[in-house]
Formats: sequence, structure tokens, C-alpha cells
Amino acid sequence: PFWNIESQLELLSGGMPRVFAVISTGKGEYKSFVASKLAKVMAEKGYRTLLIDFNLRAPSIANLIRISHDKGLIDWLSGKSDLKEIIFPSGKKNLDIIPSGKTEIEPLRLIKSEKIIEMVESLKQIYDIIIYDTAALEDYMDTMIVSTALKKVLFVAYQGKALLDVTGRYVSMLRESNVEILGTIFISK
Repeated sequence: PFWNIESQLELLSGGMPRVFAVISTGKGEYKSFVASKLAKVMAEKGYRTLLIDFNLRAPSIANLIRISHDKGLIDWLSGKSDLKEIIFPSGKKNLDIIPSGKTEIEPLRLIKSEKIIEMVESLKQIYDIIIYDTAALEDYMDTMIVSTALKKVLFVAYQGKALLDVTGRYVSMLRESNVEILGTIFISK
């Protein structure tokens, strides 16, 4: 199914989007799973792919990909590390990871749109595809800041869990912020 998602993204977007966030309304909607599987498919297709764990409160990408590192995104955001120091190989060809790192302070204090845009511009020199895994929209403003900076998102909704009115409210907020919704993936049991 993830090969189909990749093909549909390319078709619907008039070419493969280079940078986007994978988002969901709530926790437990399989957003990180989708982001990691999609990143693996992109890498298998030959795209130099980077998966960034931007869920600084409940990170899961390092566990899904089975890598272990103390340094990560939080170190770069706080100025403790250079960008190159927080990029790690995944063990899969064409796929690198930026884990979240250890959060010691309120992440929202570190997340700035300008910093995210600076990161993207640097990373686009190296990678064909950059996928951001994010926190749940209903819990934190982090995801709205990242989504607004990146301008493109792929929505994941777990059937039966995502409330249509809540999801609709976030879709409206994203559109008001000129964020392109590339599509929605509905996960069912």
C-alpha cells in the first residue's frame, strides 16, 4: 500500500513533493508508522531520503527504525550541535534519520519557523525527499508551526478515532495558513 501512496502523492502533486510533514489530529493514529514506511519506500525508489522525528514530546521514529542516539533535533534547535552532527544512517540504503534527541526544556520555546526554513534549505542540498514526523495537532502547537513553515502536509487519520469535526477544524486552520494538504490516509483496523 505504501508504494501506492508514493505514486498518488507524485500524481496529485504534479511531481514528488520534496519536503512535507506527516500529521494527525490525535495520538495513536499511526502517523509515525506511516512516515517511516513512506520514507523507506522513497529510499527504495532511489530518492535520497531524510526522516526527521519532530515529535519532540513523544518521539518514536528511532524505535521504529531501530537506531539509538543521544543527539538529535533538540540539540540543533538549542544550538548545541551542528546539523551534520545529528544526521544518522538508518541502515537502509538512501535513508538517513534525524532523531528527536533528549528533551530537557519545553520544545515550543525552541521551535521557530525561521529555524525550520533554514534547516530545510540546508538539507535540500543533500536530500531529494525530507519527511517530518510531528506531534499530534490536538496536543501541541509545535505541529502547526512546522506545518506552516513547510507549507505541505500529509494527513493521517485512524478510522473511528479521528473526530470529523476536530479534524475539519484543523484542516481549516491549515488552509488559512496557506498549507497545502497533499492528501489524507485513513487507517482502519
